[in-house]
Amino acid sequence: MNKFRAMEIFTCVVEEKTFTAAAKKLEISVVMVTKYIHALEKELKTELLQRTTRTMTVTHPGQIFYEYALSIIAKVNESYEVIEGLQAEPQGLLRVSAPMTLGKEIVAPIVAEFMSLYPKIQVELILNNHPVDLISEGYDCAFRIGYLRDYALVAKSLLNYAMSICATPAYLEKYGIPQTPDDLHHHRLLSHSTWNNNFTWRLRHDGQEIPWPDSWVMRSNDGYALREAALKNNGVLMQPRFLIEADIKAGRLVALLEDYLPSPRPVHLLYPMKKNVVPKLDRFIQFTLEKCSA
Repeated sequence: MNKFRAMEIFTCVVEEKTFTAAAKKLEISVVMVTKYIHALEKELKTELLQRTTRTMTVTHPGQIFYEYALSIIAKVNESYEVIEGLQAEPQGLLRVSAPMTLGKEIVAPIVAEFMSLYPKIQVELILNNHPVDLISEGYDCAFRIGYLRDYALVAKSLLNYAMSICATPAYLEKYGIPQTPDDLHHHRLLSHSTWNNNFTWRLRHDGQEIPWPDSWVMRSNDGYALREAALKNNGVLMQPRFLIEADIKAGRLVALLEDYLPSPRPVHLLYPMKKNVVPKLDRFIQFTLEKCSA
């Protein structure tokens, strides 16, 4: 006896309430339905259905078996859907959210390479420094910097987001080199407009954390704009290491206050929990994890 087929037939009989109706729905004969039910009861050594010429009642063991059978059938069907999803060619619209600087420097190149591998996927990449609500705003996934608060989402750890403080040699020659965070109060500062009391990068000094001073000469929501200002000798900059690393190596910028830098923060890729595999999202997640671990 095919046990799984027996479960399918039994659950259909319970739901349709008669052998005849179940046979019609399953497109098999009533004789075949009867044969499977008898074989199942013989195998289990218990009566699952009480039958008369007019009525059919599910016994207590039959009700228990019905509930387990439903669960097993659902799991088997789900496993087929998952494997079929893995084999399907990814396609459709993928909506991705990321902070601006991280998005331009890290996420955009990943998206560009991903699209070349999966030409049937359309990607809408939205860069915004304000966190989006993935579900209500219809995003498939989002990149986030910092420690997570939304436990309703699946989070994949990607990399650490480390900051650097720097200025040009010409600026430092004119204004001097800051030796401690307190010295920053006497310098021209280039600050990110999203830094506030709720979200800021705190420098470490004498066992304490102190915020980046608010006495700026330029603020912007774009790290690239702040970097350009720094390269033109306009002030002291604190931005992600990956944004200014090439400038530091080339000598265009000089790293400062390295013993006082803020602690790195984690970067995660977030997405809603899905019951079944969504090929476009699943491939993007795996591709991103591979790129960020390389």
